[in-house]
Amino acid sequence: MPMFGKDDRQRIDDTLDFIANCTLVGTQIRGPVSTFVRKFVNTRLPEGSSKKDVKVFSKGMSMSKVHHSGPEGHRAVRRAIHLLWEAMGNHERAEKAKFTPAGDLRYDYKRTMEKAWIVSEKTTGGVAALKWVFDNGLTLHTKAFLHRNKIFIGGSTRNDLTQDQNVVGFQFDFEPDKDRYIIQPGGSRGYAFNAASVPAVHWTRVPGRGTNEDSGSFAAIRGTELGGANVMITTQFTGCVFCIKELGRVMAAHVAPSIPEVPNPFSDGTKLAKQVAGQQTGVTKGDFSNLNPGTGSFFVYGRGYSNMIGRNGYDLKIKGKGNHMYLIGFLRTTGKWKVYTQEFVDGIITKAERVYP
Repeated sequence: MPMFGKDDRQRIDDTLDFIANCTLVGTQIRGPVSTFVRKFVNTRLPEGSSKKDVKVFSKGMSMSKVHHSGPEGHRAVRRAIHLLWEAMGNHERAEKAKFTPAGDLRYDYKRTMEKAWIVSEKTTGGVAALKWVFDNGLTLHTKAFLHRNKIFIGGSTRNDLTQDQNVVGFQFDFEPDKDRYIIQPGGSRGYAFNAASVPAVHWTRVPGRGTNEDSGSFAAIRGTELGGANVMITTQFTGCVFCIKELGRVMAAHVAPSIPEVPNPFSDGTKLAKQVAGQQTGVTKGDFSNLNPGTGSFFVYGRGYSNMIGRNGYDLKIKGKGNHMYLIGFLRTTGKWKVYTQEFVDGIITKAERVYP
């Protein structure tokens, strides 16, 4: 390649070297990502590229006009994150990297390297990177992972009525154009895993509940046992109620104010949650028909209301149209289940916390 102005070429080369050698991530990530990014740069700037092309490319990584870009060490990380996102085809996310708060730079760099590793495997169909992120990020450090990484859940409607367990095969994947992970049932896309799937049931389909909004019983909800897998998945909530009870076994349910085939909505998600928790006269509180009904503590987590200690339910703004939440759980090595939520308001993560226990 012909000689160009040192500043422009040097900025590109230094950033490539940083990605190849920075020890914030392990060699199993650095190797494939470095190859992936160098290939991207060589494609954008092939042999014989003009000085102007190199300058334009290099200028995109410049921090000279970025206020509070920090010392050179911080700027080097910002340039690397920027280049990684450009290689993944997300220019908007690349530009945002320039303004990442200084305290988040190390975390953002490591997570971006993981995402670039995933994208680098797309051409070969490999899933080692996805499995690594699933096991070492989402599963091992769930709350921290959900706090910073968007996950879209495409839940399953499958419901095996022949048994209490409802194990479904899911795929874990990453979409660089949206900077989000995605979990969806079936298919061959991404890293495959099994999960106890908790399907939605319309409130009128709970035995004994009836169709009158202000009378009936939630005492015969059929629970889904959290068993047969180490992961639990729900569909998206926009006014629904999550129920859980532990009495030897762990049962959960998802009671919905509407589902696609029965769209008539319950008047209010908070009202529905309070009814299931036994807070409205004329409506019998919830319980599971298939887990020692009438005994044990029956917990409810709904929109704007929860009877779980220290939990107030999810945001009242969550009513659909970019505002939603979901729950995901993991069976820990202690033999106990822990269930977490991630909330979105206007498409932005607003809460990520453990709701149970």
